[in-house]
Amino acid sequence: MVMVAIGAAKLRHWWDTPRFVAVAILSLRHTKRSAGNLHAEVFPYASHFFSLTVWQRAEDIKRFATTGPHRMALRMRERLTEASRFHVFESEAMPEREVALSAWYAALPAPLQRQMPVMMV
Repeated sequence: MVMVAIGAAKLRHWWDTPRFVAVAILSLRHTKRSAGNLHAEVFPYASHFFSLTVWQRAEDIKRFATTGPHRMALRMRERLTEASRFHVFESEAMPEREVALSAWYAALPAPLQRQMPVMMV
């Protein structure tokens, strides 16, 4: 079993993109160097920026989430994004991107699902 974390952020303004990308790059580099990380990627989808990470244990995610560039990214979230949602789940193996996106969408509350564009996964 592995732990999968998938999150989405939608920027408030297009001009925040360079700052967001800089923070995302630092956070992604930090993720890949963190103990217990098996996979990390950031990608755009449905007018959001998604991060998908896979970890050996839940403790690894908790340790990572509260340190370094990721902690800085969380503090900037309010200023840069209008929406930010994360979902963490267990998986038998590293899921394909489409599977993780489907799990993220299914975990949204119904009112938020109606606000999202149809997830083509």
